Amino acid sequence: MNLPRLLLLPLLCAVPSCTISFGTENHSAERQENFAFDPQNALRLRVEDRNGSIEVRHGGPRIDAEVLFRATAADPETARDRVDRAEFTAHHEGDTLVLRVTHPDEERHVGARLTLQVPAGMRLDLDTSNAKIRVRDPYANVVASTSNGSIDVDCAGGPAQLASSNGSVTLRGTPTSFDVTTSNASIHLDLDGDFAGDGSARTSNGSISLELGGLLHSGLSTKTSNGKVSVDESLRAPSSFRGAGSSAHNVDLHTSNASISVRQRGS
Repeated sequence: MNLPRLLLLPLLCAVPSCTISFGTENHSAERQENFAFDPQNALRLRVEDRNGSIEVRHGGPRIDAEVLFRATAADPETARDRVDRAEFTAHHEGDTLVLRVTHPDEERHVGARLTLQVPAGMRLDLDTSNAKIRVRDPYANVVASTSNGSIDVDCAGGPAQLASSNGSVTLRGTPTSFDVTTSNASIHLDLDGDFAGDGSARTSNGSISLELGGLLHSGLSTKTSNGKVSVDESLRAPSSFRGAGSSAHNVDLHTSNASISVRQRGS
């Protein structure tokens, strides 16, 4: 069976459902739909969400998406109207397939929770707001950005660029390099095996922990204020020390009002 160019029919919700719940201040409505996309020759997946979480795991040759649209309003009729007009669109931009949550009025009271199954070889570029991002299986190249939400990513064999604010960030696996930023929250780096690339982790008012399964071959720079720095020197390969023969790569860990630790995994 050949897949259409981009979008199959909604798979599980022939008639979108809408539920109304009542709160002390707002009325809310929800609508769930399932989609399938053929990435064709796309090497990169860009996901643009709003006010909703994004979760990604390995899938088959196509991209499967479960989308739960949500809207709030002062009355149930407006909430239902807003959620009914929210859309999930797809288009190609060069080698990138772009999936986007849209609303005709750019309504800020509308969002969507996305659960995606994506081919393992695709590069990921994930963007949302006011919600978390979770990449449950390893992908070789991951960019993830949110605000007021946590990020938890598994990356293997490529770079990871993760940015949040007011949300913790966790990076796992074997990235070749990493750039991790947040504010008012912690950063946790849990890396398998040796690490010999460039890395940067920056936050404020939050701790930074780097746990290694092997040795650190990169140089190491740590900086904090009003916090303790603890480094297990046995994890540092000779090339990680500055000076003659030192590594051309460096890991920078910077925070304020919090601690920094570099230790062996499980210690």
